Amino acid sequence: RPVIAFAGGGALDTVTPGMTGELFPSQTVESLLDVLSGFDWCAYSLEDCRDQAARFSAEEFRRKLMGYLAGIA
Repeated sequence: RPVIAFAGGGALDTVTPGMTGELFPSQTVESLLDVLSGFDWCAYSLEDCRDQAARFSAEEFRRKLMGYLAGIA
């Protein structure tokens, strides 16, 4: 599902505005309400959201970790 998140921390790596959700720039009610007022979850591709989430799955983490470890051994 598309998400609305504060534009900081891990959200900057996981949320692609206009594609997998939206970011709000400051931690204020007004900033959040501004994004919420124009948010239409139907405007986002659920496939894009699933693809983005899959990039952060346990299996993907394990695959990348094992590849890295194999490269330094």
